[in-house]
Amino acid sequence: MNIVKPIYYAAFGAAFLMQAAVAEQTPRGTKYDARIQYTDYNTDNVVNIRTRVGEVSMVQLGMGETVTNEGDSGLGMGDGAAWHLNVRGRNIFFKPRAEQPDTNLIVASTKGRIYTFKLHTAKQGQPTTYVLRFRYPEEEAAQRRTEQRKAEQAAALLNRYGTEAYGTIRQNRDYWGQGDRELAPGEMFDNGRFTFMRYNNSKDLPAVFRVNTDGSEAAVNSHIDGDTLVIHETARRFVLRLGKSVLGIENRGFQPEGQFNKLGTTEIGTVRLNKGDTP
Repeated sequence: MNIVKPIYYAAFGAAFLMQAAVAEQTPRGTKYDARIQYTDYNTDNVVNIRTRVGEVSMVQLGMGETVTNEGDSGLGMGDGAAWHLNVRGRNIFFKPRAEQPDTNLIVASTKGRIYTFKLHTAKQGQPTTYVLRFRYPEEEAAQRRTEQRKAEQAAALLNRYGTEAYGTIRQNRDYWGQGDRELAPGEMFDNGRFTFMRYNNSKDLPAVFRVNTDGSEAAVNSHIDGDTLVIHETARRFVLRLGKSVLGIENRGFQPEGQFNKLGTTEIGTVRLNKGDTP
């Protein structure tokens, strides 16, 4: 029995030390300066912060996160008399004002996170903590999963409806022109939602106007996609102008009801997704 007991106690002591080592985490300094530090957020870990009298430290919480005295949010310090403490937005500043200031700090943020710190006086040769920032692995992983779902949803929509961008599902090519032929595009069609004019890249592009029912003209919204001028609407008549040259265009296949824009954008090859969209 006298031999077994020391072995038992030694094993117990080693396990205890291992547990204590896991329970506290020391932030890592950046490759640029050891005093600028990062650590992963873990609500069950105590984070070590090394300080020194005469030097200020700052803990920076996550974006949109702060500390208030309302609801469940707040902070507490074991020996508040030994420290100067100030909160500005998501930044918590503190500086020791006593020679033996070691204590703990607990922060309950407006996002419901609990941060637990042990404030130590830095020993000779140890870097102090000037700035401590947190990484949030679970939140970042969730964000990556959300972005992946969005990408898959966008790919599915483009695969299903993207061919409509250039009208391969429905193309109206019944366009007729009168006027200066040098303004005419090499190809013109619409898909019930957008109107497309393809030009030789060496040609100057004319200004495009929609002719209203009262005969007045209105500038159209458009963008360039490669060799194609994409007009963000269809119309019964257009007028093209470049200098003194004028070309009138009639759309004899015009359908006033148009076609619903299932992709939600005027940019070819893109999809507009709302924040709340799910696959």
